Amino acid sequence: MKGKDVFMKLLRHPSPIVIILGEPDTGKTDLSLRIAEDGFNEGLIDLGASNIEIYDDSRFSKVTCLKSLELWLEFHKRANKIFILDEADRVFTNLDVITKLYKRTRTFLAYQHRKFRLKVFLIYHRFEDLPELFKDTNYVLAYIFKISKKTAKVYSRLFDEPIKVNNIPRTSIKFNTYAIGEFSEDNPNEVKQFELLRKVLELKKKGFEDWQINEILAKNG
Repeated sequence: MKGKDVFMKLLRHPSPIVIILGEPDTGKTDLSLRIAEDGFNEGLIDLGASNIEIYDDSRFSKVTCLKSLELWLEFHKRANKIFILDEADRVFTNLDVITKLYKRTRTFLAYQHRKFRLKVFLIYHRFEDLPELFKDTNYVLAYIFKISKKTAKVYSRLFDEPIKVNNIPRTSIKFNTYAIGEFSEDNPNEVKQFELLRKVLELKKKGFEDWQINEILAKNG
């Protein structure tokens, strides 16, 4: 089975949770975007969101907090979506100190993602850093271990044995490879933008033209 076919089989699952692991500079973020890119091309994904800084791609929304993610999902209930959380070990950890963010986000992604047609990709450095929930194969569909920038090994209940994938092409999606993926419970400025988008979408559903929407928004501040 070719590498692309392996990854697309994961995306064909209705609501997979996939975890990508590997040492720094092995191309974990690039791989997540490559899989998303192929998913867009194959018609398996309509929209994406991530805390990764992605340039000039209207299919992706920048989401750096749980409130924004919840709003984004509500906007696009019927679309097939992917959410990529980079630096997930900064949010989810197996340490004894369990934060409110950890509990809320973990529960949200693990138990509620199915009703939103959401495919979840979490990027970690080490398997040891996974919380117990994400070591449970009843919840996680696959673990992808990046060995190098072009090589990965896939462990999934969909396959009888681990599959080694070689010659993985780089994504053509442009992103900031040096930015640290932030994610928090709330980001007021970002949430405000999503709230504005919700108003615009609601007005469009009611049949208002763009110029009318601009006037309404201007009047309401």
